Amino acid sequence: MSWFRAAIAAVTLCVALSQAGGAAAADMKPEWIGAYGYEDGREAVAFYLSLSQNGQILTGHIDEVQTFGEKSADGALRAKIVGSVDGHKVAFTKTYDGTGGQSHSVTYRGTLVTDGEYMFMFGTWRLGSEVGSWFASVSD
Repeated sequence: MSWFRAAIAAVTLCVALSQAGGAAAADMKPEWIGAYGYEDGREAVAFYLSLSQNGQILTGHIDEVQTFGEKSADGALRAKIVGSVDGHKVAFTKTYDGTGGQSHSVTYRGTLVTDGEYMFMFGTWRLGSEVGSWFASVSD
């Protein structure tokens, strides 16, 4: 089992425990760090996520290490985020801004885990028929 799958399994247990108490999701924190992975074993890609929340609506942007596309000047890709949070459910679409010749969109679905000031989210992403996993935690 890869580290990514082991982390997802551990967090799934935490989610089950937190949802058993019926806790509502807290306001989303603005700064996150995370990574997304591929099912074919390629290395995970690190990202920085900045979020704004207005009720259930999420907006923001992602800066990620560039691993595909035309070489960008600083080795990063950038994307806009638009989505929602509903209790422990998180959903958003990441649309690349054209950096590195990339302007496609990727859908993300996941689960938000909260415990006081601690926040973590994880789930799956989809681009056409390609599917992978992702996670993010609050940046200190």
